[in-house]
Amino acid sequence: MNLGQSVQLKDAVRADLDPDAPLVVIVDQQTHLTHALQYKNETLLDVFTIPNATGKASTPTPNCRAKIVQKELNPSWKPPVSIDPKQKVIPPYIETHCNPLGLANLRLNVDHGMIALHGTNEPKRIGQSVSHGCIRHLNKDIVTLYKMVRLGTPVYIVARTDDAIIPLDEFQTLSTVARQELNSAIGAIHARDLSAI
Repeated sequence: MNLGQSVQLKDAVRADLDPDAPLVVIVDQQTHLTHALQYKNETLLDVFTIPNATGKASTPTPNCRAKIVQKELNPSWKPPVSIDPKQKVIPPYIETHCNPLGLANLRLNVDHGMIALHGTNEPKRIGQSVSHGCIRHLNKDIVTLYKMVRLGTPVYIVARTDDAIIPLDEFQTLSTVARQELNSAIGAIHARDLSAI
């Protein structure tokens, strides 16, 4: 990836979504905002911004570059052993509001697929650092983001807005190499039991 040409989140201007243009997602932990960005006519465009909740101090959300490798509507949830030693599967949110994934789950290729952008069953905690590492959103917001992103969409998780620097190459459509990387990541994730988020 060419790191020579890049853009910064702080320079983004509000705009409407171009459904045919590639997206890059930025999770800003400082402001507790998730941004969907596009790049057109030499301008960084912020086409969708929503509040989020990120990891607490004991289970922080990692700062990294990731990709979306799985999309799920109405996901079930298998708690990790640290939450429920029996790992009893929780049915989808539409069946029980006990499911912390809410209405949609966007799994990332981070921490063996254990980190995701998803909905919530605790909307009052959005805007805080309270999760086990995942990035929570209001259900209406994550469903909208779910419809906007594709498999392979780059996701940058940053500690603060000033750290959100995106190489322009990220705004190109998925190349053959990127597709191969994505297929490899998906294969690695499906080789493990990753239903615990």
